[in-house]
Formats: sequence, structure tokens, C-alpha cells
Amino acid sequence: MMEFASHLSRDEAMDLARKIYDRIDELIPKYERTTRVITYVNIYDLETLEPLKEHAAVFEQAQEELAKLGIQPG
Repeated sequence: MMEFASHLSRDEAMDLARKIYDRIDELIPKYERTTRVITYVNIYDLETLEPLKEHAAVFEQAQEELAKLGIQPG
């Protein structure tokens, strides 16, 4: 699926997947686990249908992390 979605070869996609999982393993100890269920109302303002600032910040951080691994927005 990564090969199709990102036009990477199988080896390039596997290398990227390994880097992503390694980074996740680095980040997990920094965060507390939660049992909170995240739903649409937790991430969007229902009046404006815009993402809440907290969610937008998390999304931007994820984009930055992926960019460090070589993934650029399409």
C-alpha cells in the first residue's frame, strides 16, 4: 500500500516504515497512556467545523515528524 500511495519501491517503503516505527518507539515513553476515546467532537469545533487548536497542533507535529523522515506533503 505504501508503494502505491507514495510511489516508493518496496525496499524504500519498508525502510521508511522502519524509521516511523523506530520514532514511535522513541516517543511512546514521553506520553501517558489514556483510555479516552477520541471522537469527531473531541477534535472539531462543531459550530465552525474547524479542527480544535489542540488537534491542529498535534497534526502539525506529526507532519513535522514525517518530514524529518523524508515524507513531504503531496
